[in-house]
Amino acid sequence: MKFLADWLSKHPELHQLVTFFQENLTIIDFVIVIFGAFLLIFQLNLFLFNTKGAYFRKAQRVPIYTKKMSIYLSYVAGSIEMLPFLGILGTVVGLMQALFTLKSEAHPNITIMAAAIAPALSSTLFGLIFATLNLFCFNIRKREHNANLLFNSDYHAIGL
Repeated sequence: MKFLADWLSKHPELHQLVTFFQENLTIIDFVIVIFGAFLLIFQLNLFLFNTKGAYFRKAQRVPIYTKKMSIYLSYVAGSIEMLPFLGILGTVVGLMQALFTLKSEAHPNITIMAAAIAPALSSTLFGLIFATLNLFCFNIRKREHNANLLFNSDYHAIGL
């Protein structure tokens, strides 16, 4: 931990960024980051430890594997689609809090307004970043699955 503190003291702009996120992140931001990171790690785990050859061999031996993979892919796709919506929800909640803060000010100016609204946009940013990363991994897995379905349909069509 001391190493991190020393490193941040040498880079004041990163220290300001870390301080900003520590002070301004909401519970929705943490939910998005944890959920998005979990999905990403889950997909990378399957991608890295389930090589293409093993996937094809298992799908050829056990046809139910392709059905299970189809179900898995539909659940992952639905989960990935939730990330941007959670980001928008966090932004709306943050903007509502910012407007209530501005309402209580006697003379609101642009500096107070910017300071109140900026944290609200972080949840949309996190939602879009994690959705993009997860979609990238998902599309790779989906392409493998579609190739396997095509291979199995050709394999069974010729009677093997």
